[in-house]
Amino acid sequence: MDAPDKPSEPNGRHSVEEDKLTEPQEMDGGPVPQPTDKSPVEAPAEPVPQPVLPVIGETSEKLSEKSPEPVRERLPEKPPVDTRALDNVLFSDIGINTLLTRLKQSIASAKDFASFLKERSSLEEKHALGLRKIAKSAAEDASSSENRQGSYARQFKDAMRAHERMADHSSSFASSLHAMHEELTELHTNMERGRKQWKHEGLDNEKRVKDAEGVMDKAKSRYVSLAEQYDKARTGDASGRVFGLKGPKSAEQREEDLLRKTQAADTEYSSKVDAARAARQENHATLRPKAIRALQELVIECDSALTLQLQKFSALNEKLIVSVGLTVSPMRGDDGLVGPPSLREVVGSIDNEQDHHNFILSQSSQVPRALPEIKYEKHPALMPTQPPPFKAAAPKAQPPPSSVKPSAPLTSVQGPSTGFSGGLGGPGGPGASLGGPPGGPPGGPPSGLSGGPPSGPPGGPVGGPPALHVQNPSGGVPSAQKQMPPLAGNGPPGPYGQGNAPNGFRGPQPGQTLPMMGGALPSMSGPSGPPPSGIVSQAPHVPPQQSQNYGPYRSADAPQQMPYTKAPPQPTSAPQKGPNGGNLPSYNPVFGMNLDALFRRDESAVPLVVYQCIQAVDLFGLDVEGIYRLSGNASHIQQLKAAFDHDSQRVDFRNPENFFHDVNSVAGLLKTFFRELPDPLLTAEHYSEFIDAAKIDDATLRRDSLHAVINALPDPNYATLRAIVLHLHRVQERSNVNRMSTSNLAICFALIPTKEMKLDSAILKALGLDAADVSISSAGSGDSSATASKITAKLGDGSTKNFFMKTGSGDAAEIMFKGEYASLEAIHTAVPTLCPAPLAHGRLVDTPAKHFLITEHLDLSSRSSSPSGPSLAAKLAQLHTTPAPIPPGHTNPVFGFPATTCCGDTPQPNPYTSSWATFYAEHRLRFILRQCTAPDAELRTLVAQTADTVVPRLLGDAHLNSGRGVTPVVVHGDLWSGNHGVGRVGSSSSTGGAQAVVFDASACWAHSEFELGIMRMFGGFGRAFWDEYHALVPRGEPVGEFEDRMALYELYHHLNHYAMFGGGYRSGAVAIMRRLVGRYGGEVKGGL
Repeated sequence: MDAPDKPSEPNGRHSVEEDKLTEPQEMDGGPVPQPTDKSPVEAPAEPVPQPVLPVIGETSEKLSEKSPEPVRERLPEKPPVDTRALDNVLFSDIGINTLLTRLKQSIASAKDFASFLKERSSLEEKHALGLRKIAKSAAEDASSSENRQGSYARQFKDAMRAHERMADHSSSFASSLHAMHEELTELHTNMERGRKQWKHEGLDNEKRVKDAEGVMDKAKSRYVSLAEQYDKARTGDASGRVFGLKGPKSAEQREEDLLRKTQAADTEYSSKVDAARAARQENHATLRPKAIRALQELVIECDSALTLQLQKFSALNEKLIVSVGLTVSPMRGDDGLVGPPSLREVVGSIDNEQDHHNFILSQSSQVPRALPEIKYEKHPALMPTQPPPFKAAAPKAQPPPSSVKPSAPLTSVQGPSTGFSGGLGGPGGPGASLGGPPGGPPGGPPSGLSGGPPSGPPGGPVGGPPALHVQNPSGGVPSAQKQMPPLAGNGPPGPYGQGNAPNGFRGPQPGQTLPMMGGALPSMSGPSGPPPSGIVSQAPHVPPQQSQNYGPYRSADAPQQMPYTKAPPQPTSAPQKGPNGGNLPSYNPVFGMNLDALFRRDESAVPLVVYQCIQAVDLFGLDVEGIYRLSGNASHIQQLKAAFDHDSQRVDFRNPENFFHDVNSVAGLLKTFFRELPDPLLTAEHYSEFIDAAKIDDATLRRDSLHAVINALPDPNYATLRAIVLHLHRVQERSNVNRMSTSNLAICFALIPTKEMKLDSAILKALGLDAADVSISSAGSGDSSATASKITAKLGDGSTKNFFMKTGSGDAAEIMFKGEYASLEAIHTAVPTLCPAPLAHGRLVDTPAKHFLITEHLDLSSRSSSPSGPSLAAKLAQLHTTPAPIPPGHTNPVFGFPATTCCGDTPQPNPYTSSWATFYAEHRLRFILRQCTAPDAELRTLVAQTADTVVPRLLGDAHLNSGRGVTPVVVHGDLWSGNHGVGRVGSSSSTGGAQAVVFDASACWAHSEFELGIMRMFGGFGRAFWDEYHALVPRGEPVGEFEDRMALYELYHHLNHYAMFGGGYRSGAVAIMRRLVGRYGGEVKGGL
């Protein structure tokens, strides 16, 4: 056990032994650099006078009487060192314990500063990445034709380039701090090792001396006792009789016996004294000074290294500040500026007047020809030359110059039958490509609904979806066209009412309609309600370029205002709780209601929850990577759901505070709404018609058939489907940023009514169920290649049991499901409560091209919930300390796996390999490089260098764990924060506590630390998790290379994401390889 820490000296004074350590000590290789109590900048010999600033109200006479104050006080003189007092402590019995305590303090200080450097390095790197990103984005935006050009654009780009240079300085600073962190980590590891060694040797020597002295004391006590008895027997002071083996002893016999014993005790005592004296002399002369000298050297080395790193840290900070300062404002010399101009000069070079003139002159070619001069010309008939009697005829009524000839009448029919035509997939709609109709904006959303976000002015009223009408040349509503009811009911005048409207627009009177681009018309009934049946109102035709789109799907240049659906709702700050902390009461439930019931109650064809979610994602989520794929916070989703069920009119998602700044939870809320519909969006009634239409081979016929089925949907279903499709079109338009292509979105939105699907006979056979006792419903998206469903089976005892199922098409799904089945089976065998048990996988009978995977059902709770059993860290530690099974044909555990597994969409080969370094280099790094699309020469060279030199150096069996290598264990393989949670496994009526669980596994038999690479890459595991995990599974040896092994294991996942998504993942991979190759692989090749 370590000796207790020695209390520090009061008032911050150094202890005696600390002062001793400041003296120069000789070590191997020369004197050790000594830390100093003084600042690197010596105090000046005399105080530097400081200018005296005048104080308001003081006279010049008073100011002249003031003496200048020094900038700083002179540092106190270093007191002389009392070496005798130091030696008295160091070479005493407490000397070794004192130095052990002092070295422990030095090691703790080095650890703390190393941790600080790591956190500071991470912060600086994040700052540099963020600054570089926004500077680059702003510079690109400045080149857009929508922004000012000329001197403003040029100088603004120069300013952004200065910011990029500042980011480079921060990145360099972060790299230097990270290197210092690694050096200090290695330092305190070596110091701790030396401390343990000398603690063992020094204290053992002290203990041997104490033991020898104790034996001596015992011999002395026995000798003294016998001598006293002998003295009493000799002087005749003995009392009583002493009996021996042959009877009573005489006084003479007893005296002789005691004399013999006393002489023997004297001899033994003398020998013990000699032994104790020799042990003490050896300890004091050789062993103790040796231990004290070694401990002093360790303390000096640790303190000097720490001080050196602190000085280096100060120099790096100064360098960073100076570099950034010179970037903002370069120094001036005699010949002018050195380097680029300062930011102030860059901004000062903007010539607003010249830019303004240049822009106006650039439009000179658009100036129309000069109009003829306006002048009065008197008619000859009115000239004053004998005018005949004249009576002018009344002129024929002409339309005003601004009017346009009306086209066909516009129909407005009372009741729900009034609607919208030109639906999805049909003539005038997007067809198969979601493109705009002829005459509309190229590439825009169909039927006049634009792709802009449904945004209104800040602080404006929350609008509901507008009613949609259609222009019908025949004066009626054709049966082949879809009709859509008005989305707004009676209410106060809004942007379409009689109040003020943007650009002088005046809302229609009751019963009128307004034209929209592509034929879609907004309508709102006035206070008097809808017009009587059969009334036809006409409105002038407005060309598309003159029309204005109102409502949530406005064009980019439409007025920034939205209509109300009913009375203007009042924004709420955030979903609220009930009186006792419970959810708000469901006054007007939204979730679990039929669309038709919501339409009749709220008079809005598109439910308000759908509208608000679309609005939030359009405003804040189009550039979020994985929108609709990544899960939101379950607690946030439940609170938002309660808010809509309480009063959907009061929810306003234009303010991100109202959805906790968590747009992923808004996306999850939208999917939850569709999953909980009693009758799905595409309806169970039309399910078979959709399936039949989708099976048609001819593309044109398939499109027309789908269009016909969509037109047959009920009005609210049709309107909601249209809003969703147009919204998802806007999402996929940003797929280069959010990574959500049309196929990914199609998987995430399980809108087909799977509850009405007949369960395939292969699944029924695998589970041993009867088709009459099961039902199936959507469970959202499984992953990028599968659709997830929940199977509910009624058992013989009346209880129910749930199962989880994934289905997918093609060979890729077959490989993925086989690998996931084997992965879950391996994890479940090692730690049964860590994941759902896999039950079956195979090919469907009714649809042979599709495959399925079935597991136990997992009912996930909120991420903030605490598991009732062991923590995730404890379970993962159990998994990572359980040796992998020995495969057939082998005598020892090997690396690999019995099946190909998929990390994301990437199928990973797992051949059995005896060497971990070989497996990782060949079947992870080189393999994933081959999956990248046309990797460049730099990437190929770096991967080759990493696999050839870095991997054997860091992961070689002769190197890891002092030559013992690593034991293969089962790893999850894709354990990021989205693949673990807290939930209940089993039947729907299960009352057991929630467990820490993982899912979507991509397992293999590997080094346990390989698991930690992706966990650290994406985060989501807190400090408490890592502390508990590493207490159970210590970092492997060499501990000093742990961080580099983590970077090497992160590298694979950077390359995998680059292979799947491209983009910025390449830079992360390249940065890791450059650093590791530079440290362990020699010179970085490839012209880097």
